Amino acid sequence: ASAFIDSLVVTTLVDEDDELTDPRFGTGTSLREAISLANSTPEDSTITFDPTVFNAPRKRITLNGTALIINAGGLASIVGPPAGVEISANQASAVFKVDFGGGRGSFTGLTIRDGRTRNSGSLEDQGGGISAIGRATIDSCTFINNSSDNGGGVYNFIGPLTIRNSTFIGNSARLSGGAVSGNQTVILDSCTITGNTCSFGGGVFATSMQFRNTIVAGNSFATNDGDIRATNITSIQSTGYNLIGRVRIGDGSPASAAFNASGDQIIGTASPGLGPLQDNGGPTPTMGVLLTSPALNAGSTTLTADQRGISRPRGSAAEIGAFELIPLAIAPGVAPGAIGQPYGKNVAVTGGLAPYSLSLVSGSLPPGLSMDGSGLISGTPLAGGSYSFTVQATDPLASLGEGSVSLQVGRVSAPFAGDTAAWYRAEGNALGFTGPAGTIGGTVGYAPGVVGQAFSFSGGAGYVALDPALFPMPTTGNTSTAPFSFETWFSTSGSGVILGQQTIAPYGSTTAHIPAIYVGVDGKLRVQMFWNNVLAPLTSAGTVNDGAFHHVAVVFTGTNLTVYLDGAFVAGKPFAQAGYANSYFYQLGTGLTTNWPSGPTGWSNFVGLIDETAIYRRALTAAEVQALWGAGSKGKSTVPAFSALSRSGNNLNFTLKHWPSLRFQIEFTPSLLPAAYQDIGVSFTGE
Repeated sequence: ASAFIDSLVVTTLVDEDDELTDPRFGTGTSLREAISLANSTPEDSTITFDPTVFNAPRKRITLNGTALIINAGGLASIVGPPAGVEISANQASAVFKVDFGGGRGSFTGLTIRDGRTRNSGSLEDQGGGISAIGRATIDSCTFINNSSDNGGGVYNFIGPLTIRNSTFIGNSARLSGGAVSGNQTVILDSCTITGNTCSFGGGVFATSMQFRNTIVAGNSFATNDGDIRATNITSIQSTGYNLIGRVRIGDGSPASAAFNASGDQIIGTASPGLGPLQDNGGPTPTMGVLLTSPALNAGSTTLTADQRGISRPRGSAAEIGAFELIPLAIAPGVAPGAIGQPYGKNVAVTGGLAPYSLSLVSGSLPPGLSMDGSGLISGTPLAGGSYSFTVQATDPLASLGEGSVSLQVGRVSAPFAGDTAAWYRAEGNALGFTGPAGTIGGTVGYAPGVVGQAFSFSGGAGYVALDPALFPMPTTGNTSTAPFSFETWFSTSGSGVILGQQTIAPYGSTTAHIPAIYVGVDGKLRVQMFWNNVLAPLTSAGTVNDGAFHHVAVVFTGTNLTVYLDGAFVAGKPFAQAGYANSYFYQLGTGLTTNWPSGPTGWSNFVGLIDETAIYRRALTAAEVQALWGAGSKGKSTVPAFSALSRSGNNLNFTLKHWPSLRFQIEFTPSLLPAAYQDIGVSFTGE
């Protein structure tokens, strides 16, 4: 038969005791069995946990109704695994008892919770989490929801009791010390004690107490008592850098008499500025330090790491308490955006541990943009300018950072939209930058426009005739589903037709007409690009005769007509073209409005400016319309762009987007290409 194997490595979550620590028996080596083995030897023992069993997410051992008793002749050290472990008494007993007879216990990296001792008055029934009748040392542990008569979290009788880098929250006691109570010296170094309850000493009540870099604030206690309760002033010794709420000293001494060392702060009932208890990394749950906390960069400790194992200090000084904040740095700016151009950039964060969570604290993003929780700013800017806003970032370690971020939004030339049938820049003439030239009729002037000059209409007889072939309007008895888009800038303080269609040239007489785009006498924009047997133009909600430049775009998909004003959707509807003549005339600056809503009888000459008119042989997308509007004074790009580059055999093939009749020159320098491409031919294809 195989020899028995004694093991101090816990391999099961089950609280069993088959009187063997051999992991081959029962469900494995339990924590109770490992402690029993440690108790049987006078030597120091270290109990650990199998990390393959006690892995993430954090596991819990629930006791069977009796406390785990340490009465070893040597020191029994219980060291939690990297992922941590919760040890719960399930409100049926204390969690640990360090007993008489020279028992010494050391606890590291554990979450000790749900311990409860009865109201028996027995010395052994004090301390819901740990009843340290013998000597105990606690490092990097969290005590949650433990209760007792004295010392809801920990009670010590034969000291000293040393507690470092530990958190106490939600513990309670009936008589003394909601978190910690003791008849001997209690030494607290870099601990966080908050949210505990007891009538006498909501946080700590002991015969002798030493505090260093510790938070004891935000606990609940009886009227006129405190977070700390002491018999007399000599019961409290501060070595500095403590954050203390209220203190009740039996001899009547003020709190300031006890906590007057360097770095001590007494905040009374003010908040200590802590985050919720949660998993912030490390083996135990902790409470982060907020950027508004008086504990921030206000501590000093000889400990080189916090409760989670994070090195400290990280800022200008250590934080007071068990948690060291890792400061996150937020980049002061993001890439600039352009009005009407889709935008998507992240606020940059460094430090801590990704992924980061970001939120807007103050200030405003540019209209049209929003920021999600990852810090991605996206959307389409609707207004230019310089915008500043404050962003706060956090990470899975409860690291925090806050900083001001700036974002510039300007204007850039709209990219080439493709399928441009005509573009009239109005730079002193009616020539098309691409497409057929327009023809001036009557008197049309030029004045400063959105880009360069614009056509100027005085309200008298004057127009710019456009080639009817640019418009896919069907003849009588026919229909058309050819896609089409029209866009232009205009400015008026009055009214008139921007684009007119009729069966005769201006200024003859006919009843067959459509004022395709016009500003009515009520100042509203109206659009019905084609005839569909119904007189029902799409109409803007507000007026546009304010003298400012506005951008209008009309998009026909072949089945639907949509109107945009200043980059924004105005209205749309299903639309089926219906021809009403064998030929049509089109012009900028005038049109017939007889019988049309808010239109005078006869010819309605435009009063104002029209600029950058363009016609397309396809339906523009909403994003393209926004880009055209957003370009503003930057206008549309006049530079053609390569849309494809490929190699086929010994040829480099370029596809070049360009406008019909646009002349361009290409300079090709083979020596700038990789060697494999320097001896091959080049061909170009125009789109």
